[in-house]
Amino acid sequence: MKLVSTAPIVEQDAHLSEALPSMLRSRCRCAIVMGPDGRPAGILSLMQLVRRLALEWMRADIPPHEAIESLRVSDLRLYPPLIFNEKPDAIAALMDMVTYGINAVVVGKDTVYTILDALMESLHVLRGEVVRSVLAAQSWWAARPNITVRDAFLQVSMLPTWRLVLVDEYRAVIGIFSATDLLESVLKGEQDYGKPVVSIASRTPRTADVEESLATIVRIMAEQDIHFMPVVSGEEGFVGVAHAFDIARLAAIKMLRRGL
Repeated sequence: MKLVSTAPIVEQDAHLSEALPSMLRSRCRCAIVMGPDGRPAGILSLMQLVRRLALEWMRADIPPHEAIESLRVSDLRLYPPLIFNEKPDAIAALMDMVTYGINAVVVGKDTVYTILDALMESLHVLRGEVVRSVLAAQSWWAARPNITVRDAFLQVSMLPTWRLVLVDEYRAVIGIFSATDLLESVLKGEQDYGKPVVSIASRTPRTADVEESLATIVRIMAEQDIHFMPVVSGEEGFVGVAHAFDIARLAAIKMLRRGL
């Protein structure tokens, strides 16, 4: 698997409509924003973009298709870039990402090293750990499939990722709604935000068992470029999610304890 990926480069004065397509195509779901001096001024993450679009929708009743056309990259809050001249040591990068609450660091000028990259190179630290160790069981990770696309998007904007688990009355996982589902439909000219979210959701999500190996889950996340997975437990059905940042935090704590 390729570690350290080329990221799209955008200018600070670019409209979101210019930056968004390349962000959605990129493996990191982010863009490196260049300042007037030609140096990286920050990282624009998909999550920051989603939150700003949701804010415009709630505060000014401006739907995403209009906000994407009117907002510029400079209107959004950027993650300050941590810049390395060459691919960083996985442990050092993981510590930095956990400390600063970021999902990627910049390598050179146009590449990024993500939290999934660092986890893939730190699998030995997770040996013996299972999904239950990082289970996030809060109810806001899930929603019923009949809520509207608008409500699902606004709920996702409040989460530390851009995905929402759709569960039925028996707590069976029946789909995943991703903010990218909405954004991609908007770029195609679709503007029906009142339809059921299940109509644009992925219907065959991979789930993790609470006793499944964390190393296995990290490999799947890296292969599919996803930062979280729904977690199920036997007849209980959906019990929570496993999130890459929580796994990274566990790995960082274990490294510190070992003095690595």
